[in-house]
Amino acid sequence: MPAAHTSSSILRVAIAGCGRVAGAPDEGGKVLATNHSIAARECSNVALVAASDRDASRTKRFCDYWGIPAAYQDVALMCRDARVDLLVVATPPETHEAVCLQGLAAGVRGLLCEKPFTGTHDGALRILNAAKAARVPVVANFMRRWDSSHQAVAARIAGGELGELRAVQAVYTGTLRGNGAHLFDTLGMMVDAALPPASKWSVLARTNPTSTWVDPPLSVTMLRDGCVAQAIALAGAAYFAYEMQLFGTKGRVRLLRSGNDIRFDWPARNDSYPDHLHLERVERLPRDTLPQSFSRALAGLRDAVLANDATSKIAHEHVRTLALIDELATPPR
Repeated sequence: MPAAHTSSSILRVAIAGCGRVAGAPDEGGKVLATNHSIAARECSNVALVAASDRDASRTKRFCDYWGIPAAYQDVALMCRDARVDLLVVATPPETHEAVCLQGLAAGVRGLLCEKPFTGTHDGALRILNAAKAARVPVVANFMRRWDSSHQAVAARIAGGELGELRAVQAVYTGTLRGNGAHLFDTLGMMVDAALPPASKWSVLARTNPTSTWVDPPLSVTMLRDGCVAQAIALAGAAYFAYEMQLFGTKGRVRLLRSGNDIRFDWPARNDSYPDHLHLERVERLPRDTLPQSFSRALAGLRDAVLANDATSKIAHEHVRTLALIDELATPPR
């Protein structure tokens, strides 16, 4: 493994949860291309000093693999004993709220919580309110918010390059609060700056959630200030899908291959149909920038801590996403 950064002003990082997204290798010794341990190695002025998991043997294997000096089973003890500055929460989603609150109570200076944050609007607000009281910044790792190509798309849409947004079509596999949470958060990232801030989505149609299936693969059609958005859950698909295309009055942008391949399509003349302009001129953005999003998220938290900026702006945007997801997941009366 590459050596951790060293500096006289380094921030001490600890990871709660030693699963794949944290950096645990699979049985073949391979790790995910995007994980929190790699991010801690890539991010300057931080050092990965500790990790915890309820499974002591898994924690030991994880720490041995990454050369982490201290292994724990208790998050609060780890934060105090290892003098943790930045806590990365990569435990199962249903435990995120409790682990974040334990970290705050133990005095951490910054929180980076894996998506879907708490998974619910109310739980996320409780974390942010506690963090605000402690003046601790919070970053939620909806990773496309930290991807440079996605940020470029959002900025160009906000700048009017696509004209007025009229339609969004998206597909995803998995559940609403799983892969769907990424999709709806990306939808907000792309359209919030282009549509009136006071407007909100109204639900036109949706597949019916049930009270016994808390996290279904849910399809929905929504309307917001003249823009129709349709998100389709591919339940039972034999492959992974996460794609979105946004149509404006001046062109279209497509997020393909889970957002790793982004293309703007612009009008151009076709000699076979001289009376019409077609979306034929393609502009591609840099590909496969998503793996750097984890280190960019950690760097954003580092910078907020060093600047004493506890606003947690992006995390508040995720709370709006979770409010929409809660609305969609509530069975109609």
